[in-house]
Formats: sequence, C-alpha cells, structure tokens
Amino acid sequence: MTEDHILIEAYLDGSLSKDQQIHFDQRLKNASFRSRLLDAGVALDQLQQMKDEEFLQALKETKTTKTFSLKPWLGAAAIAGLLIAASMFFFGGPNTNLQQEAIAQHFIPYPPVDFSRGDMINPDEKLKSALRYYVNEDWPKAEETFRSLDPQTDTILMYVANCQLKQGNYRDAEKIFFNLTESMALNIRQNAEWYLFYSLLYRNNIKGARVLYGDITNDPKHPFLPKASQLKSYLEEK
Repeated sequence: MTEDHILIEAYLDGSLSKDQQIHFDQRLKNASFRSRLLDAGVALDQLQQMKDEEFLQALKETKTTKTFSLKPWLGAAAIAGLLIAASMFFFGGPNTNLQQEAIAQHFIPYPPVDFSRGDMINPDEKLKSALRYYVNEDWPKAEETFRSLDPQTDTILMYVANCQLKQGNYRDAEKIFFNLTESMALNIRQNAEWYLFYSLLYRNNIKGARVLYGDITNDPKHPFLPKASQLKSYLEEK
C-alpha cells in the first residue's frame, strides 16, 4: 500500500496523526491525490447503497482477486484493503447499551496455550510473558508483548486482535480478523470469522455482520454456528 493510500485510509477512519494531518493537508494541493480521494468517496457512496447480496458478491470478488470492480474506483490491488476496511469496518452506528451488554455476553476470548499440556514445544520466555498477561487480562501489556514477537504468526495475530477487542479497539481488531479469514489453518479461519462477526454486530454494522453470518451459517460444521444463530435477532435493521 502506497503512502497516499495509507493517508486516505487514515483520513476515512478519522485516525490521522498530527504529522499525518500536516502531510495530508500538503497532499491536498496535488491534483492526482485529490482525484484519488474523490474516487474513494464516490466508491464508498456506492458501497453504502448496495444491497446485501451485491455487497457480499463484491466482497468475495475482492478477497479472491485482491481488486475491486466498482467504478469509478480505479485503484490497484493495494487499494482493495482500503475499500474492504471502509465498507465493512467504518460503517455502522451505536447499539444501545442494553444491546451491547446482551451481545457481549457471547464473547469468550481466544483460549490461551496451555503449556502444562504440551500444547507448544519449547516456548520462549517472551511468549510465556505475553500469555501470562493475556490470562491475567492485562490486555495492553499482552498486546504489546505479543506484537514484539517474531514471527507474527496467525495465532499470535489472533491474540493481538482479541486484546484489541477487549480494549475497545474494534476497527483495528477487525482488520486483523478479516485478514485471518484467509488463513490456511481452519481453526484460525473459523475463529476469525466468529470474532469479526461479533465485533461488527457489537458496533451495529448490520451489513458487515450479515456477510459474516452467512459465511458461518453456510457451513453446517462451523464450530461457531450455534453461537452465531443465537445472535440472529440482532441482525435486523434498527
């Protein structure tokens, strides 16, 4: 993803840092940058008007080809992530406190590795520390320590995203979960679908939640099918 794409994504997300805001203001003087920003806005308007089935098809196409066919968006493969993030993760509105409390009752953090059972061979001390923070629900320290590990495996990223959920950083977590829905490991992929569904629903992003609900319930062997089905009533437009 180019620097311009990163700036546009941060702008749409409302997460521009002070330095990024200065750079963004400077880039606005560039006609090509303004054109990209305008195209992004038009494409997002089109996304918001999509019916659920059209959105699902476009999302699947994007995940498969890493490009997006909506016109007038003409970006390269690197921009697909922006459209996914903006369409799935930045739309939605607040749920009522009662709705959020009810949905939150269905959340169980991704289970930590149990060293006593030999779930992991020769774990290093930093990983052990990260998991201790995780078990003790010290989410900021756990996230920081997990992020310091190398390599950042799918399992480590799953822990990072769960830490973010528990800290209320839903959109950052959703980006990780979305990428993990393409994991080669079935367990990681299914967990990512569940947590992404949960987070979108919690944020009242009904359109995005419906997409993930379909992915889960279309697989009769999906381990999270019963839990997702219990939340079906919240998929109705408010």
